[in-house]
Amino acid sequence: MTALNAITPELNTITPTHRPALRSRGARVWPLLIVGMLLAHTLGIIVFVTIAARQKYAVVPDYYAKGLTYDQHKAKLLASQQLGWSSQFQIGTNISDAGKRSGRLVLVDAEQLPIKGAAITLSIVHPTHPERIDRPIVREVEPGVYEFETFIIQHGNWDFDLSARRGEQLFLNKETRLIL
Repeated sequence: MTALNAITPELNTITPTHRPALRSRGARVWPLLIVGMLLAHTLGIIVFVTIAARQKYAVVPDYYAKGLTYDQHKAKLLASQQLGWSSQFQIGTNISDAGKRSGRLVLVDAEQLPIKGAAITLSIVHPTHPERIDRPIVREVEPGVYEFETFIIQHGNWDFDLSARRGEQLFLNKETRLIL
């Protein structure tokens, strides 16, 4: 025996006096909570990226050419405003068996006289469904009154893009209407 062991004989014996502490419940929960939050975040990203990838967005066809002719388009809009024409849309509330609503367009000039015999081009689109552009056939039923049928089946704001030509006169109008 060494001198140190003779003085303290209890050091000679190896007894397990130090037991590993049992992990408390909180020590087990925190790692699981962190891993769960990371997994939830990853799952959320995957879900939102999938939704965003499936969403169809309005792409302006031939955007570059439209950019090149923007000045001419602005000149047409100014000439259209100077005509003083105005348009008023009326959309029916009843939906037919074919899923269409009747629509009416009243077109008048600056003196509030009806515009007869205009060639009408109309595009109707809901901003949340830009891939579904409705281009109804518009026919004149009375002087200055034109009727059409459209696939407006959803409530909300709809964009109406109107082009009316009578001879050399061109009227352009774009408006958003709330349809209920």
